[in-house]
Amino acid sequence: MSGASEPFSDPEQKIFPFSPMEAPGHRSPQTPSLARPLPERRSALRRLWVPLFFSSHLVFTAVFIGLRPEHVLICALVLALWFGNDKSRLFLKTALPFWIFGACFDALRLIPDAWKPGIHVADLYRAEKLLFGLDLNGVRVTPSEYLSAHPAPVLDLAAGLFYLTYLLVFFAFFAYLFRRDLAMASRLSRCFLLLNLAGIITFQVFPAAPPWYVTYFGLGPADPATPPHPAGMLRFDDLLGLPIAQSLYSNSPDVFGALPSLHVANPVLLFLFARRLGRSWALSSLAYALGVAFSAVYLNHHYVLDILAGALYAGLAYCLIPARPQAAVRALRPAKRRPRLVLALSRRRDERRGQRIRL
Repeated sequence: MSGASEPFSDPEQKIFPFSPMEAPGHRSPQTPSLARPLPERRSALRRLWVPLFFSSHLVFTAVFIGLRPEHVLICALVLALWFGNDKSRLFLKTALPFWIFGACFDALRLIPDAWKPGIHVADLYRAEKLLFGLDLNGVRVTPSEYLSAHPAPVLDLAAGLFYLTYLLVFFAFFAYLFRRDLAMASRLSRCFLLLNLAGIITFQVFPAAPPWYVTYFGLGPADPATPPHPAGMLRFDDLLGLPIAQSLYSNSPDVFGALPSLHVANPVLLFLFARRLGRSWALSSLAYALGVAFSAVYLNHHYVLDILAGALYAGLAYCLIPARPQAAVRALRPAKRRPRLVLALSRRRDERRGQRIRL
């Protein structure tokens, strides 16, 4: 029909009514957004959550508990490890259960004494005397009373060193395992957390007076507001001429946490792991655990019942925490970064292969 204009005069437009950029399903290029991409935001949060969390806990401690030099020192150490390198961050993550227990133990100061049940004094003392009593001048006494009546400067020094260093020795062993066997170190830290949290929960459910309480205050009823006392550790301070034990025990948040003995439980847990490293490790760690156990009784801090309960708790923690699969442990390790020269040579080799394939 002449004179009438057709809607599609161009034959190419009849075949292709849409341009390639306008075709359905085609995504037009978008202008770059000025906002930070989501992966970068997540990466920034991963870098900052540890400093923010530990700084917040430091403020919480300062407000509700009271800031001490060790709080600032630990926070500074955590930040140094976090902003170090991949290996230091892995060490911090693996050692985090130690900090969790320390924070929980420190927070026991916030629990009012009125919330605690009755403190066990006479029943534990009589049970100790019945099961493990010794004769002292015709009188049946507990082992701690018998040893307290026969002090010796050599024993005072050795017992004080055993009793004060148990956590330092435990953490040093953990650091050694971290370098030697990451899976074993990870399991050790998790067992430590379970063992010690179970201990402080028991302290709240079943508060037990230590032997020195009977020595100084009698068989009760116990006063929940009783201040901590170094007991036989005073002899250690006298030998050194320094108030080491007095200053440490003055900060103790729980006086009636004698059962189980965590002083003994942790060296026993160390022995259960160290025995897998060889005979010499097994014998030395067992000797250390026995030394701490003797010191706990000799210094009038624990009954034999407390020692046995601590060893039982350590065995249960060891059995309840399984080892992680090797694949999960390998995933924890930071990826090894290849040197720049190796990366450049590998990239050049791949480019040459691509050229040969195209030819």
